[in-house]
Amino acid sequence: MYAKIENDLVVEYPLYEGDLQNRFPELSFPLDTHGVSVPTGYVRVQQNIFTLNPDFVYQEVTPVKSGDVYVQNWQSRASTSEERASIMSQQAMNGAMAWIDELMGIANAYRAANAASISQEELLTLVLYMGELGQLDQMPDFPDNIIWPPPPSVLL
Repeated sequence: MYAKIENDLVVEYPLYEGDLQNRFPELSFPLDTHGVSVPTGYVRVQQNIFTLNPDFVYQEVTPVKSGDVYVQNWQSRASTSEERASIMSQQAMNGAMAWIDELMGIANAYRAANAASISQEELLTLVLYMGELGQLDQMPDFPDNIIWPPPPSVLL
């Protein structure tokens, strides 16, 4: 991300590389890979990566200058019980979806690696298993109460 700077103050943020491409079509993008630096009056803003805590709600605000660089800046406030429940639910959803993706990837990798030798019965059990995985997020209590389908014996 980038920001437009005037007199060491951020006057426009956030700006993305596409925004700069529109403003400076004569430059080669991505910047810095072709010996082209960020245009005068603009700065790259370093991301401020931190672990989210469900006890707080975060909002990005104007970047701050730290030494010679500008860094993302966040404000936080205590979250309400409703916001905490929503955050926890979203984290559970993300975790469950990541696990489903992982299991689907394992099944797909097995199917691809054994395409020439897999039997029709094994293929059918894999396809059915993947279909069940694909429908888990439609369960009424998802992600709080997941009934995981047993993996086919070829994956054990």
